[in-house]
Amino acid sequence: MSRTTRQPKHDDDFRPAIACAPALRAAQMALPLALRRRAVARVEIEPADIARLQSLRDQRVVLTPNHPTTTDPALMFELSRRAGMPFNYLCCREAFDAMHGLWGALIQRIGAYSVVRGTIDRDSFRYTRELLSRPAAKLVIFPEGEVYSQNDSLLPFQSGAIQLALWGREEARKTDPNAQIFVLPCALRYRFIGDVRPVLCTKLSALEARLRLSPAQHNNLDIYARMRRVALAVLSAVEAEYHLKPGGSGADDAASDAAADLTPRFEAAKEAALARAASLLGETMPRGTMPERMRALLHAAEQEMHDDHSAEGAPPALARQRADRVRLAWRDLQRLSNWIAVYDGYARQSPDQEHIAEVVHRLETEVCGRASVAGMRVASVRVGEPLPLPEIVSRKELPDLTMKLENQVADLLRRSAA
Repeated sequence: MSRTTRQPKHDDDFRPAIACAPALRAAQMALPLALRRRAVARVEIEPADIARLQSLRDQRVVLTPNHPTTTDPALMFELSRRAGMPFNYLCCREAFDAMHGLWGALIQRIGAYSVVRGTIDRDSFRYTRELLSRPAAKLVIFPEGEVYSQNDSLLPFQSGAIQLALWGREEARKTDPNAQIFVLPCALRYRFIGDVRPVLCTKLSALEARLRLSPAQHNNLDIYARMRRVALAVLSAVEAEYHLKPGGSGADDAASDAAADLTPRFEAAKEAALARAASLLGETMPRGTMPERMRALLHAAEQEMHDDHSAEGAPPALARQRADRVRLAWRDLQRLSNWIAVYDGYARQSPDQEHIAEVVHRLETEVCGRASVAGMRVASVRVGEPLPLPEIVSRKELPDLTMKLENQVADLLRRSAA
């Protein structure tokens, strides 16, 4: 059996939400400062959107926002605060280990509970069913499952959010035959307050220096052309690492590469990262979309990193080699996570500072291992029309219902950008 099919551990690995009113109040008071530390100056939520949510106060609701940044849970927490109703949050298990577990202890007390991604996490699913069976339950689930760092596009939604809602309704109807659950599409979007192009130029200069690109060649290039030139250099380096045959005429020839479609090269590099990670982990390549395969391998890598192999009696040298392979696989998967939503032309279609900043952020992450936000932002939260669950949803109908939800969120995003 492939390790990607293993079940999550049950030795106290699940992290439930822990109701704690003082922690909730303290977190609400600290939220403005926490948001500013995440370069969010203010959060805009229309009164009509808050009223729409408040009209569902007595209903069971699954809120399904898009997931462009790691700041998104804080925006949903702010929506909860303004609406005057507590939310629960489905959160990846590894987040609870941050800051030696202190972060996990905090977010548990403000409504978060864990799920091990890429697995059938029975403890988490059972908890979700019970949670949604409670009257007036409000649960936040990010259907994309991954942070994708783009304002105006979505990763394919996973059907798990709607499946969990269906299970929750099934559980609720054991005691309330008329129980219903509403799925509420939400859209999160960020925009810079001022002109961040000077900061982006500084970031590009630092990247050019790290990549040893001659600064003289960008004297007559605009910021988009400079960004693309850096991206070509990064892509060429990644192709060399994976022994892929590069396309185009070379990373330093921005003029001749300007019209080339880099999407096939991006896709080949992503597949190479996925294949090497699977090989290093000793896994059969999972089936499914690229995000689904990535999630399954991320789980396998997480399991390997947390398992204690010393008890297996392996020689120390072999154990170190195994650990090195897992670390390299983890690096491949993190690289893939950083680039998974990228396609050539995303910034070219709308070369505004928001789109260019998103790509520069990815380039910084790839080259430097970390990235910073280019400037202070305004975040907006939009709430769509609630979708009641159909009475009967077959397995074949679940993807169509998921696509309908994805389209609702995409439409909210388009309206928020107008």
